[in-house]
Amino acid sequence: MKNKNHKLIVSVKAKNKNKLLLKIFELGISISKINYKKNELEFEVMLEDYFKLKKYLVSYKFNIKGSTGLDKIINIIKTKKVLFLNILLAIILLFIFSNTIISVRVIHSKKYIRDIVASSLEDYGVKKFTWKKNYKELNQIKNKILKKYPKNLEWLEIEKKGMTYIVRVEERIITDIKNDDSKCNLVAKKSGVIRKINYTKGQELKNVGDYVNEGDILISGSIKFNEEVKNSVCANGEVYAEVWYSSNVKLPLNYTKSKTTGKKRYNFAVNDKKIFRSRLKNYVTKKKKLFKIFGVNFILLREYEVENKSYKYSEEQALVKALELSNEKIKMKLSEKEHIINQKVLKKDANNSTMYVEVFTSVEEIISKQENFIEEEKEVE
Repeated sequence: MKNKNHKLIVSVKAKNKNKLLLKIFELGISISKINYKKNELEFEVMLEDYFKLKKYLVSYKFNIKGSTGLDKIINIIKTKKVLFLNILLAIILLFIFSNTIISVRVIHSKKYIRDIVASSLEDYGVKKFTWKKNYKELNQIKNKILKKYPKNLEWLEIEKKGMTYIVRVEERIITDIKNDDSKCNLVAKKSGVIRKINYTKGQELKNVGDYVNEGDILISGSIKFNEEVKNSVCANGEVYAEVWYSSNVKLPLNYTKSKTTGKKRYNFAVNDKKIFRSRLKNYVTKKKKLFKIFGVNFILLREYEVENKSYKYSEEQALVKALELSNEKIKMKLSEKEHIINQKVLKKDANNSTMYVEVFTSVEEIISKQENFIEEEKEVE
């Protein structure tokens, strides 16, 4: 209680209350709100005068029953701090939830349209768990995306519904047909055995089951009849072939696996600085950005307790894992139209801590690529 102008509510036991009041007045102390009770007297007194009473009237026992003004508010807050913290937290959460976006839905039938719009929205900060933007900001973002993809997008609208952005978009259909005078063949960009041929222009020179080398013409742009070129086009299509890879995998036999115990706690961070010290010894953290004000990020942290255990692969488990790693490595190079046909282990070697595995993989890939050629001029007889 550092405020000298603050008043206290004081009670004191006294048989002769009037005699006590007289002594108080003789000390020049002013009191108010005097309340006579059975065996005690209750009144309000300034803080500095309370200390005078304690000093000069030592035969009386003065008890502080409460306070008024700022100190009273502080005392109420101290005694009800959990309630006030909950109310404050509820207000903060209400404010956060009413101004936070938790979902962005792009509505269109074509995936590539949804993908380019969703990616652009993220680039401009329109994504999950971000602060809501005003109408002017959304309109600017909409115009930037339309300007970025003039050949793909005709119209775009961003609508706020509760905690969700609904994004509606229309694709631009361009019907400008241009004549293509280029002449090209479909040639093999790698060696393999042909498994499938799909083409719309050109003349087929290879068949399913043929082994071809890199550089071989698969679909010719020169259309021949009776060995005479009747027309030249740009061959178009896809030729699939079985190709082969050999890869080496180095796998540590000893590994550590983390498992959550089920215990978790919540924490908060301002930028990258935690507010509370974690009570968990080993844990992993998941972050969720709540909002950003004046360049400061407010982040919700979920801390999950983990238990680390050491394991060792058996030879059989190690081979399975090596095949998985080889599979993942090759799949990263493949398109959606390509796939792995078969895998097998060619060679393996293991010591106490590491296994070395050579893996043979056969893959069905698109091996064709367009290669331009110059049409030979016909000799004039």
